[in-house]
Amino acid sequence: MGPSFVNMDPMARTGLLLTLFIVVGACRSDSTPSLERDYVRALRVMKRVTSPRQLRRSGFMGRPVEQRSPSHWVQWYFSPLGAGEWPIVEGSIEDAPDVPGPKLPATVALVAAEAQAEQGRQLVLRGDDATWELIAEVVPDPSVPAIETVRWPFPRFSPPM
Repeated sequence: MGPSFVNMDPMARTGLLLTLFIVVGACRSDSTPSLERDYVRALRVMKRVTSPRQLRRSGFMGRPVEQRSPSHWVQWYFSPLGAGEWPIVEGSIEDAPDVPGPKLPATVALVAAEAQAEQGRQLVLRGDDATWELIAEVVPDPSVPAIETVRWPFPRFSPPM
């Protein structure tokens, strides 16, 4: 009879446990991988929307220079003026296969400042003027804290000469 689990070499036991966790994890059939992909896609869209190239073309640039901070951008983006520049949401009436550009996944809602109880899965956007960054919090359930926080630099624009 072969060696028992208890009498195994500690390294072999660790390897066996890791293999078991990987196999069990791969056999799970929940929506976590799809959910994670949707959050990654939503983050990618938001990083593109806030890229220097996109911002130069947006109505946000019509604001005075002193009102072009990350927190001002979040306020503007969730205002009626900024909402006109939102990307198309997949499956919406505006969505079509021939429409170019990034599309937001329909499974993730964008919200400003703090999680909204009625939204479900959401990406909460905030601006940090001290570090000049945008902050996105991944909130799969508004009744619990964010499971991940992602930060990226917000472009600085000089006044026109």
